[in-house]
Amino acid sequence: EASDKYQEAIKKMDSYNDTIWTLAKAEAYYQWGMVFYSQDKDTVAAHKYRAAIKLAPANNKYPKALFNVVARHYNAGLKFYKRRDFRNAKSEFEKSVEVDPTFSKGYYLLALLAKQNNDTNKALDYYQQAIQYDQQYYLAWFGLGKLYSDLGHLSKAIEAFSRVIQINPMYHKAFFQRGQAYLSTKQQDKGIADLKKALVLDKNYTLAYEALGKIYINDKDYSGVISLLSKTKGTRTASYKTYYFLALAYNETQDFNKALKCSRNSLLKKSKWAPAYFEKGRALAGLKRKNEAIKAFKQAAKDARWKSSAQYEIDSLTKWAGK
Repeated sequence: EASDKYQEAIKKMDSYNDTIWTLAKAEAYYQWGMVFYSQDKDTVAAHKYRAAIKLAPANNKYPKALFNVVARHYNAGLKFYKRRDFRNAKSEFEKSVEVDPTFSKGYYLLALLAKQNNDTNKALDYYQQAIQYDQQYYLAWFGLGKLYSDLGHLSKAIEAFSRVIQINPMYHKAFFQRGQAYLSTKQQDKGIADLKKALVLDKNYTLAYEALGKIYINDKDYSGVISLLSKTKGTRTASYKTYYFLALAYNETQDFNKALKCSRNSLLKKSKWAPAYFEKGRALAGLKRKNEAIKAFKQAAKDARWKSSAQYEIDSLTKWAGK
């Protein structure tokens, strides 16, 4: 009944064809929207609020009402998302962008869900819509860059991550991801510079330490590995990979005691990991503890990828023991 009254009032004001009624008509649309909002007919309510905004854009009450409709679905979606109820989360986020087709955060979260569901085409579309309506939404640019990286479109990924850095130059993850993309396109100097920048912004960023450690190992820059990663020892930043890279570097520089300690720390963080067992074997062999070394290499040999290398070391130690 209330809805009919507002509709009739608006028709009557339209019939006068006089701008004097503009603000009154805007208020009528707003009140009409409130009726639908109270009935949980959010899409219809939002349509009425937008009509009110168009007629009286200076009245802050009307966009606030529209935002409340969007926020109701967005917040409900977040609750479902945190509970890992992704089906209902998706439904609520879809409603949020249905109510407001320019709502970037809704598109961003729909992109995350689509990517999680391996629907890359939808994820790409949602990220692009999020950016279309908010060019400064750096998380959407970052998500787009990650998706491009996953798809192997590395030049586009670099462009997206560069846009993130332009918007938020303190976002260390963007430097890390762009660095990885540079490395994948054989631009090692740029990649290393970005990884180092990521560490400047977050000195505890384990992934950057691991990535740089791997580069230095591949370049046989063992002093560089030790200089970089030794500062992480005994901290929460250290990982099974950083300890492994240190063990390898210490073995290569014949500092076997430190190599042994680091290989053990790597195994404490990831038990039964063949690469760490291999370096443990090398360290023990360097310390002339051949029986313990053989045991370590046997553990490494349980991984088919390391079986040949480990068996070679076992055979070498067995021959040496027999002499």
